[in-house]
Amino acid sequence: MPDNALRMLVAVDLDQSGEAVLTEAARYASRMNAVLDLLHVAPPEPSDFVGYAAGPQSVRDSVARHLRETHSAVMGLRNKIEQSGVTVGHALTIQGEVFNAIAEEVRRLKPDLLVMGQSHHHGFFQYLGRSSTQKAVEEIKCVMMIVPTR
Repeated sequence: MPDNALRMLVAVDLDQSGEAVLTEAARYASRMNAVLDLLHVAPPEPSDFVGYAAGPQSVRDSVARHLRETHSAVMGLRNKIEQSGVTVGHALTIQGEVFNAIAEEVRRLKPDLLVMGQSHHHGFFQYLGRSSTQKAVEEIKCVMMIVPTR
């Protein structure tokens, strides 16, 4: 992949909305000969929360197994995108809080474009606070493409 290629960092969920975001990002990447970097943020370790111990070995084993399965799913998305002819640079699975992990990878990878999905919540959910996408729009200094999801 050329050093001067346009780079797109795509924050993906492992559900239908994530597939829609990835499909749209791949469509643009194909037209622009861009390189996609995939990022999935897995839930943080329970011990990352104040007052929680690491837990018994069975819990740690379960979390590790889930993380391996999650990363395997991200690698499956990578393979699917590459089979369509789009170059994928990184396929990352990172544990942590979604916004912080995305902001850190934007700082580290310095993409030309950050691609995220935005679902529209109604009723009670709209009062729970800003989504990771809303935070990113307000706080991350990077060109963004927001893909509406349902």
